[in-house]
Amino acid sequence: FRGGGERERGELDYVMFERGDARTPHRVLRYPMGHPRLEALLSPTMEAIRADPELGERVNDVRFLVTLRGSAALVTITYNRPIGEEWKAAAEALAESFAARNLGRVNFVGRSRKVKVVAGDDVIEEELEVPGPEGRSRRVRYAQMEGAFTQPNAAVCEKMLEWAVDATAGSEGEDLCELYCGNGCFTLALAPNFRRVLATEMSAASVRLARRNVEANQADNVRVVRLSAEDFVQAYAGTREFR
Repeated sequence: FRGGGERERGELDYVMFERGDARTPHRVLRYPMGHPRLEALLSPTMEAIRADPELGERVNDVRFLVTLRGSAALVTITYNRPIGEEWKAAAEALAESFAARNLGRVNFVGRSRKVKVVAGDDVIEEELEVPGPEGRSRRVRYAQMEGAFTQPNAAVCEKMLEWAVDATAGSEGEDLCELYCGNGCFTLALAPNFRRVLATEMSAASVRLARRNVEANQADNVRVVRLSAEDFVQAYAGTREFR
């Protein structure tokens, strides 16, 4: 959500824009189509931003990342000004107040030009259900990092994973190459269906995250490497070697 209005007059609020019209802001007071955890954090977060100049001065936007299962949340606030230790102290105090109000564990990340300040953690854990052996479901654990790509709708993601797992059933004697695997979302769901899996990604942060998720899920048949699609084609064809 973008920040709109004037904090000095108590008018700062979340705003969104109609597609094709970036000049007319629409205030967002509720977001019922989102996860209940997100909905519960909207008002308290904005109240804190309005009340504390350190949190509210020159806010650009506010981004929420919550999980389908579990109570952890990650809130990123971006600014059009420098931030530092004073911002971190204010965000840590806000996280403590949220915990005291039974709003769960909320991590905060502040961003300004070339600066990232973390109050708590910048990674939260998600669990998604996918089809398992003999028709039983299984849960796959994913670490999700602030700023890295994640599927924006976990419930829809579970449906996509279910389709992909069913579509590749019976491929246990074959190998899989997944290009641009992100944090390993599809990689780990599909791994039991294949003999070996090679997952590639360009982002160094996503590679680290995917490897962390491979280890957490004990997916011994998965290897994650940092390669572009072009690099992979060259390596596969044997025209170029990579470390």
